[in-house]
This record gives sequence, structure tokens and C-alpha cells, in this order.
Amino acid sequence: FVAKLSTRKSTYSHMNNTSFGTADIYMPESVFVEQKRMKRSHSQVSSSSSSPVSSKLKRQRGNDKFLSVWGQSARLGLPPTIKVSRTEEGIKLYLQAYQLSDCALDTVSATRNLGVSYLRLAELMAQHPKLDYAFYGKGSCSLKNRLDSHQKGINYLCEAIRIGKTLPDKTDEWRKKVDESLVDHLKRLYNVLNETSEYGDWREKRNILLKVIGVCNDNNCSVQWIPYRDVARLILNYGISLDGKDPLNAKIVMLECETAINNAVAAAKRFDRLEVVEELNDMNESRLVHLARAQSSLERTAADDLLKKIHDTEELDMDMIRVVLDHYRTSILLASKKSANSFPDPESEAISTSRIGYVYKTVLGMHEKAEEYFLQCVLLADSMKPRTFFGCDWFKKAKDSIEDYRRKRADQDSEEWEKKRSGLLKKMKPTLDRMHNALKVSESQLYQSYILVKYLLREHPPKKFKKKDIDEILDSLPPKMHDVTKKQAASAIKKITMFYHPDRNSKIHHSEEWFVFCTEVTKLLTEKISFFKGF
Repeated sequence: FVAKLSTRKSTYSHMNNTSFGTADIYMPESVFVEQKRMKRSHSQVSSSSSSPVSSKLKRQRGNDKFLSVWGQSARLGLPPTIKVSRTEEGIKLYLQAYQLSDCALDTVSATRNLGVSYLRLAELMAQHPKLDYAFYGKGSCSLKNRLDSHQKGINYLCEAIRIGKTLPDKTDEWRKKVDESLVDHLKRLYNVLNETSEYGDWREKRNILLKVIGVCNDNNCSVQWIPYRDVARLILNYGISLDGKDPLNAKIVMLECETAINNAVAAAKRFDRLEVVEELNDMNESRLVHLARAQSSLERTAADDLLKKIHDTEELDMDMIRVVLDHYRTSILLASKKSANSFPDPESEAISTSRIGYVYKTVLGMHEKAEEYFLQCVLLADSMKPRTFFGCDWFKKAKDSIEDYRRKRADQDSEEWEKKRSGLLKKMKPTLDRMHNALKVSESQLYQSYILVKYLLREHPPKKFKKKDIDEILDSLPPKMHDVTKKQAASAIKKITMFYHPDRNSKIHHSEEWFVFCTEVTKLLTEKISFFKGF
């Protein structure tokens, strides 16, 4: 708006009839500011040179209007319409003071006052959206116009900060107050962008923040890390909103969010805002989780589509089945891997695991394999407590299949197995007694859990598990029992419960003696797990 005014006279006459739109707020105003800067460069060499009385007079009149509403002596209970009109009149007077200023001192005062006034105007627009605002026309308190007010205020405050750095009489306290006003603008601007979807899509909102970043950078503002962080927050929140709805777009958005977070981290480090860096690191972890979900979901969707084609064909295509299983396994890998570029997502892993179990059960008829995957699915779901998945189709299939396999196994066992089991327990009594005696070293459930984990993994290592998996659990525990924490012991107990669970050590696939031993061990482990609830 300001850039379109060619003379001071036209400025004054045109001001009452022109609305402040958002379309020409950035470049036109910055171009004009540059022209003003060049015009008065000779006067800025000496910041104390005098300005025309009219500039100071306009500013003083603007102060009278502004303080009558927002000053400490302002009358309480002023009607909103009066607050709006006086605030707008103050802005007009400050704009005239800005145009008439010929030295840095007057310019910096006018720009600061304009920045604060636009902040108050935006505040009024938020509180009284149904009022008419002269700057924007009748009934024009829209989201765009609120954004416009914040953007203009940010522009003026940034200019005040830049000029203020050249003036020795501007104290640190003055700079701090200007920074506080700018921070308030930036926070409210982000909140307005998040209030509603009225203003375009997320890219338009991001572009608004990018323009703000440009203004803050050009004026070397110390709070420029805020819009950088807000861009990252905006993109991350949009990506999270796509979770489970549009995995392809979610993946694209989360990859773009990485750049935004890296830029924000760099900006925060430049100004030694370590607490902001920590916040951004947490945001990046969230980004990695949702990126893994999106990537895993894309692989799973590809497998689901191929599986439908297999069901529609009369002949079994083993090559296509292998491709389906490969997609599901890739989905699991993406969801379970933790590295610099990914983060575990147990829910996606559980869904794909259930799908593999379904393929082995219904397509290939390999029930032992199917049961193994269904059990893994249920254990993953159980690890996400207090979340429950009883209403999810993938969890129902896994749970129902396991119960079906258990019923069939129970029918085969009957009384004959109970007789065998009793005999095996008598035979194994010395082994079980040694295990229980090892725990008598301490009455503490915590220390007993520590002893039990080490005793089982060393004396009775689980079947079908790699040595590195066992070593990883042992290495997670401290060498001395009294140094173990509840968190460490709880994690180890939960992991080895999966190793020794009878469902993973059936007498069909292992010896009957080992099955009975695992049953007794699982009882003991379950008792310890109840002690660690919440860890």
C-alpha cells in the first residue's frame, strides 16, 4: 500500500479511501522502504539530526489515540467500536509520521509504533470479528485480513529492529521490548494459520511463513528461529493429519518436513536456543515415526492389491505370492527398523505381520508358519498397551486364528498329555529347583528378575533365537545386580517372555520336556511382569 503513494500529499488524501489488502504487502512496501532509506541516507549518518515538526507531531497525535485505548490510564469499559476506530486512527497518524520522517530516530519510533498498533488491531479483529474495520471495508474481518495485520506489523517491527541497531541511544531494554512485540506477532500469526482451513492449503500457509522468514532474515532479527520452527510445525502437523488416509502424500510431506526441521535447527543454533533444538529433535522423532508408517503402508497396500488379484485367479501363482510376501516383509522392515533415517512403528509392523499370517494360513495352508506370525502380531499389539485393537480386522484375524489353533491342540492333548506332563515335571524337578534356589539370593522382585533373566539365558538359552539377540539382552543389563534399574529389568523380562512362551515352543516343534519347562518358566516370568506394570 505504502509503495503506491508517490507524494506526501497524495499519501494523506489517499489514505482514507484505500484498503490494506494482502496481495501487495511485501514487495511494494519493501521497495518503498528501500527508496526511503536511500533518500534519507545522508540524514542517518547523524542519527540526532532534527526532523520536521510535522513528523513528531503526527507521532504524538498517534500516541494520544493509541494510549487512550491501550495505555495504563485508558478508560475501562470502552466500547469495541471506539477501540477499533481509535486504533485505526492511531495507525493512520503513525503512517503519516513514518512518511514525513527524515532521520533514523523518527523512523525507528514510527515503525515500532506501527508494529505494536497492528498487533493490537489484529487482537481486536480476533475478539470482535463482526465489527467493521475501516482499513478492510465493511464486514471484512476475515482470516486473510487478520493475517494482513500481523504481516504488516511484523514488517514494521523488523525494520525498527534493523534501524535500532544503528542507534547508540536505543538501550537493550528498548530492543527487548521490540523483540517481545515481534514474538507476540509471530505466535499469533501461527495460531491464526492453524485456526481454520479458510486460507488455502498448507502450502499457501507455508509460503506466508517463508515470506516472514525473509523479512526477519533481511533485518537480522534475533527471533528469526521462530518462523523457521513454525514452518516445520506446520508441515509436520499436516503430514500427521494424512496418517492412515493418504500414505503417498504423507511420505512426500514428511520428506519435505526434514528440510524444514534442519533449517529450523540451524537457525536455533545460530542464536544459542538449545531448548528449541531439543524441541525440534522431538519433532523429528515424530516425523520419523509417521514417515515409517507412510512407507510401510505403501508397501502393504501394494501387497494387498496383488493378493486380491491372486484370489481372483483360478491357478495359484507362486511367483506372485513371493512378491506379496516380499512387500509385506519390506513393510515390516520399514516399520521396525530404528536408524538415522527411520523410527520404529509397532502398529504398522503388527498389521503387516498379521497379513503374512493370513497368506500362510488361507493361501498356502502352512498353519505352523501362520501361527508363528499371528502370535508375533498379538505380542506386538500387546506391547502397545494401553492402546487396544479389538475393533481392527487385522487383530481379530490374528487373535481368532491363535485361539483356533489352541483349541485344536488342546483336543489332541487330553488326559494322556496330563499324565505325561506330571511325569516330566517329576523328572525336571532338580532343574526347576535349581532355578528357584538361584532366586533366593534376594527377596527383591527387582533383583530376582535380574537374576532370572541372566540364569535362563545362560543356563537354558531359548531355541530358534540367534546368539546376538540373547547377547543384546544380556548387554542391556549392568554387570552388578544392585545397579539394575526397574526400566532395564522390565524391558529384559518382557523380551525373554516372548522367547520362552509355550506358544512359541510347542511340543509339536520341540521336545515335550522343553515345552513343559517353558510353561513353568512363563508362569514365573508372568509373575515378574505384574511387578513391572507401568515400566
